[in-house]
Amino acid sequence: MLLQQGKPVKVNASEGRKVVQTKCSSCHSLERVYSHFKTAAEWRDYVARMRAKDPLRLSALEELQALGFLIKNLGIDEQKMDAQVGMKIILNKCHLCHTLERVFQQKRTQSDWLKVIETMRAFDPQLLSDSEARQVHYYLSKMLLKQKIDS
Repeated sequence: MLLQQGKPVKVNASEGRKVVQTKCSSCHSLERVYSHFKTAAEWRDYVARMRAKDPLRLSALEELQALGFLIKNLGIDEQKMDAQVGMKIILNKCHLCHTLERVFQQKRTQSDWLKVIETMRAFDPQLLSDSEARQVHYYLSKMLLKQKIDS
């Protein structure tokens, strides 16, 4: 269920998957599409920008169907930190430059992980959105946390 102009609209996520696979993949690789995790608002803005570039490629109904699929499968709930989402982002993005062994063998404090994420984002500002960075930090701080030893 999506809100469209303040009204709930039922969309078929299965149909949305077909739209993404056929329409979105005509300009983007599916790897590119599936590597992004966005909030519902970010997906709305993104799909609206794509539709504005070529309004004949994507109908209003197809836009809603694609949104339903993208939000359901690649959406980030800003109110809820989700370790699985953080891990998926790491698997899709961090491995582009690092081996997964390098990432998952590290143990750092929460502030150290935040510095690492900030460094990676400074190196490549397009790598992680703010919402993706928060999810990654949540995952790393929960799963790969180095406990401080009080001396």
